[in-house]
Amino acid sequence: MTVSDLIRERRDRLDLTLEDVGRACGVSRATVSRWESGEIKRMKRSHIEALANVLHFNPILLLSDPELVTPDERLLLDKYRKASPNMRQAAIVILSMKGEEKEIVEEIGEILTEE
Repeated sequence: MTVSDLIRERRDRLDLTLEDVGRACGVSRATVSRWESGEIKRMKRSHIEALANVLHFNPILLLSDPELVTPDERLLLDKYRKASPNMRQAAIVILSMKGEEKEIVEEIGEILTEE
């Protein structure tokens, strides 16, 4: 099952309209339609999280699609795939961070790896 099939199938099963999903994700109806058609391959991390919430599935399902993540993100997710659910969620949260939040996490990582 492709990501676009998963989105469409879950939306239909939950009896949600394109507008319902778009509103929950902060995007237009047309954008949701483009996700379902596979026209949009790379979603913003914030949209992945919102989409997973509204469609009631783990965002790792979307992040497991190689077209949605960079090679570096793929390595990180693969590394934590067999870890605890908390570690997988932490990896997803870290991948979604931008700007100052990401800098703080990088600083913490440096502190933790100092000898």
